[in-house]
Amino acid sequence: MNNNELVAKLWKLCDNLRDGGVSYQNYVNELASLLFIKMCEQTGQEDDLLPEGYRWKDLKGKVGIEQHRFYKSLLNKLDGDHHAIVQAIFLNATTTITQPAQLTELIDSMDKLDWYDNDGTGKARDDFGDMYEGLLQRNANETKSGAGQSIPHAR
Repeated sequence: MNNNELVAKLWKLCDNLRDGGVSYQNYVNELASLLFIKMCEQTGQEDDLLPEGYRWKDLKGKVGIEQHRFYKSLLNKLDGDHHAIVQAIFLNATTTITQPAQLTELIDSMDKLDWYDNDGTGKARDDFGDMYEGLLQRNANETKSGAGQSIPHAR
């Protein structure tokens, strides 16, 4: 799957975020945090970039409120990480996801994506930057058009 296809699938996950009350401006930040952790797993760079116990498998291995608490802890831990790349990505990182089930659904959906190109090769570190830029572009385009704005419903 090429990067454009992955960006489209990742952007589709924003429906989950919007439905859970995450503001439109926070879509990219939420996806980028999770995407970086997932990409470390996919590229085999977890040992180099992420501390033991704060990796995709650790996040995925928890459910519900436990997963949500762990995710907040993970963001805090990576904010103070010694690796410059990790620290830059997670500087002052927080989550606006308030519903644990929403986070679990997002993580499960990301985990099911096909992260490999048609030639069977996985994504490289540069691909994270390309996907992040693609998400930023989608965000800019959607913000300009006003799409994706949540309108409160009367109950």
